[in-house]
Order: sequence, then structure tokens, then C-alpha cells
Amino acid sequence: MLAVKTFNYNGQNINQRSDGYLNASQMCIANGKLFSDWNRGKSTKAYVVCLSEAMGISIADLIVVQNGNQTWIHPSLAINLARWISPAFAVWCDSHIFNLMSTGSTTLDIDPIENMKLKIQLASLENSKTQAELQILQLRQYVTTSLPEPVQQKILGYQTIETVEYRDRIIAEDRLLNDGNSVTKTELCRRYGYLTKSGAPDYQRLNKRLKDLSLPSEAWELRARIQDTQEFRREYLPELDRMMTNGDQMWIGE
Repeated sequence: MLAVKTFNYNGQNINQRSDGYLNASQMCIANGKLFSDWNRGKSTKAYVVCLSEAMGISIADLIVVQNGNQTWIHPSLAINLARWISPAFAVWCDSHIFNLMSTGSTTLDIDPIENMKLKIQLASLENSKTQAELQILQLRQYVTTSLPEPVQQKILGYQTIETVEYRDRIIAEDRLLNDGNSVTKTELCRRYGYLTKSGAPDYQRLNKRLKDLSLPSEAWELRARIQDTQEFRREYLPELDRMMTNGDQMWIGE
């Protein structure tokens, strides 16, 4: 005797045998439908004939009527019947019954709505994780490009900073915007504290200070942005750090 698994839909039991056949009578009763209405339809009859020929199974074996007016139908017919009954019932059957036949797992008896809520929550968590990782990268980029090395060491938690080629390169849409060999005046303002009361870069004060230091022309590199602009070569930063700290007024050697 075949084992039977029982599902519950709208307070009604729907049985499925271990060979996959489902109780079509129960499927219809649970939805206020009549099995005979589906069974005598022209499209149903045509589908049953085609399925019988394709699978080499007689129609009598595809639709099995037992005592007590209970009708068992082949899983492929059960899918067709579920879609005829209603879209909502077809979706429920996909989640609870038909997927079970292909996976053999009973964990699919989770309510589809709850399952969708879990998927949405998971997607939200994944998005939050991505945003957090991006923010960390942006903050690290700021620390490593805009702050003096002693401050970098304190924030990032290491004692020495190894020189890494192109560690600060910036790429957007496959174009190299900054290869990491130079820093902008915006970064210099933040590095040395030349900021307005609102926290914006104070270029006027920075330019005056840089002019007083009489920096050599080779310390600057011309960069193409919206308009041509100068950026300070990173290799000269250690000496500029020293001069800014000590208050030197002239570049070494001048």
C-alpha cells in the first residue's frame, strides 16, 4: 500500500501518495470547485490524450477513480488542475507540493508569504552590508590620502606604514582618475587643517602658505579634470609635512 502525505489548505486536507499522485477530489473541494467541471473540459481532454501518448501511460492510469468517489491524478495533471482552479492555489501548490516532488524536502511547507518576507529581509541585510563595506573603504581612502602618517597610524592601528604602489588610485567607468601619485589641494587643506568655520577647504589660506614655502615647480603635477588643475606629488609630502610642522618658510636647498 502506498504511503500518503497530507497537506492542509483552507482547513481542508489534500493527500499525496508516495508515487506523486494527488487526490484531485480534495484539491477541488478545498477551493469550492467540482472535479467533473475540469475533467470534461475540451482543453483538459486534449491535454490528457497528449500526456498519455507522450508518457506511454493509459488514460485510466493517469486518472484513477477509487471507491468512495475519490479520484487520484498523475502529478502532471495535478499541475494542470491547480492552474485551472486558481492562480493563488497554483502558487501554493508550487511551493508546497510540486517542489516537494522534485526535491524530496518537507521544508518547503513554509508559508509562501513568510518565505517571501525572509527573502526581502535577507536582501535588505545584504544591501546594508554592501553599503557598510563601501563606507569603510571611503573612510580608509580619506585617512590614507588626507591625513599625516602619525594620524594614520593611530586610526588604522599600525606603527609603520609600508609604501604600496598605486594604493590610492581611483578608477571610475574603466578610466583611471587618480593613480595615487599625487594629492589634490582639497586633500592638502584637510591634511594640514586649512578649513573654514563650516569645515570646507580654505584654499586661499593654503595657497598663501604654499606660496610662502616657495615650493619647486616639479613638486606639482598638472591633472586634467573639468578644467586643468595642479596636484601635489606624493613623493614630496614627507618634506612638506616637516615644513608645515616646523614652520619653515623656504623649501630645502633654497
